[in-house]
Amino acid sequence: MGDSQTWGVNVQSAEAWPQQLEKITQQSVYNMSVGGYGPVQYWRLTDKALSFSPKVIVVGLYFGNDLYDAYSLTYANDRYSDLRSNAAPTDLRVDSIRGRADFYWSEEKSFHNSYGRNSISGLSFWLREHLAIGRILNRIGLWPGATDIDYEIDKAWAETYPDHGAVCEDVNIRTVLTEAYRLTALDLNDPRIAEGLRITKIALLRIKERVADAKVKLVVLLIPTKESVYAGLMSREGKSTGNYAQLIGMEQKTREEVTTWCREEQIDCFDPLPDMQRAIEARQQLYPSTTESHPNAAGYRVLALKVSEAIKEVSAMGRL
Repeated sequence: MGDSQTWGVNVQSAEAWPQQLEKITQQSVYNMSVGGYGPVQYWRLTDKALSFSPKVIVVGLYFGNDLYDAYSLTYANDRYSDLRSNAAPTDLRVDSIRGRADFYWSEEKSFHNSYGRNSISGLSFWLREHLAIGRILNRIGLWPGATDIDYEIDKAWAETYPDHGAVCEDVNIRTVLTEAYRLTALDLNDPRIAEGLRITKIALLRIKERVADAKVKLVVLLIPTKESVYAGLMSREGKSTGNYAQLIGMEQKTREEVTTWCREEQIDCFDPLPDMQRAIEARQQLYPSTTESHPNAAGYRVLALKVSEAIKEVSAMGRL
């Protein structure tokens, strides 16, 4: 269970990590993830998941937006009022996060769409995006011009707004990062995100209790942001400053808190971040070159391998 990072946005369905896990383990794997879902929905899906008579339920917890999603659904839908805090320091019903996130999202997309209207490259991009034949030729790799124009546009955006985006220019693993946008959903200094973390723990605990009753094992996969995967490389290049540095610090703090809490609650959780960082160090392209935050097939394979290792470890320790 999970969100779009588990559903497999950006690749064919067979390349999402649950489907790759099925190939690796030669076991049946059901992908019950839905783009836009979060921890509360994972809990609500648990009974449906148990109807498939699984041995293991894997929850893909994405640090990029799952804390915010837990907060947002809980305070927007009275059905989940029992999850709300009785001692809220502010009016948590006022979602001040979405507006900031929408601003950064719209800024980057507007820049991308308006890029170079008076230039040859900009005209080429417009034709490619707005003509059906252009989209088809681009999809099959026959659109004229060897330049990765999407990367160039996103790079130009990041250079225009240097505290909103950052660029890894290594030719083998180049990509554009969106730290200001991503930070809006991970800033634990905002009581809404802190509340989302608290709710996430409750949701995971409810999942654990429900699957334990069914004698099924729960495994939590901690899916990192693209920004954290690139953090070591960007730090050595002197590009981990401002919002980027704050984002990495917040994500690390969240990771440590969730990992410690899972250990205390005897929930098996596994962190693929070191594996993904090693792949980047080896110059393996795990993400598109653009601001796209979802992995490519190679990135999803790293996640699948981590889950496969996790299941073997849990089984070897007699917990399966």
